[in-house]
Amino acid sequence: MLPGLGFFNALRMDLAGSALSQVVPGGADVNVATQYGMLRNWGFEGRPVVLAVSLTTLWSQFATFVFPVLAIALLSLDGGHDVTLRTVALAGLVIVAMLAGALVAVLWSPRMAKRLGDKTARIATRLNAIVHKGPVQWNGDDLVRFRSNAIDLLRHRWAARSPPRPSPTS
Repeated sequence: MLPGLGFFNALRMDLAGSALSQVVPGGADVNVATQYGMLRNWGFEGRPVVLAVSLTTLWSQFATFVFPVLAIALLSLDGGHDVTLRTVALAGLVIVAMLAGALVAVLWSPRMAKRLGDKTARIATRLNAIVHKGPVQWNGDDLVRFRSNAIDLLRHRWAARSPPRPSPTS
């Protein structure tokens, strides 16, 4: 993801952040802070660090929702006819569909990213007001910038995110 990071350092960063997020209060915030701190400590700076941590967190959250849904679906296919199992599977499927739809909308066009970012910022500001916090400091323009950076990364540096492959032998 970041030029010069390497597969094993990326793996170390991801595993360290995930492990700490499970044992230290703060969950995902601890994960993000750990990954950000490790990248800064290794000499990476600026927006690429924020983008790398954001995309890693996004993929992790997606996996967090997808794998249990797949597991429950497979259990249901294997003969599990529990109503609770089906309800949880359906709820998970709805969440996964909403997340996938939001991701597609953001990547589809800058206009969609701006609309979704502005709407999400308004909702987050309303939720903050309930707990007596100020408005969020981001909006749809920030999501459009993130979209542009993410697309650039996916188009030009995707190979750096993939694990190393053995070279073909003759």
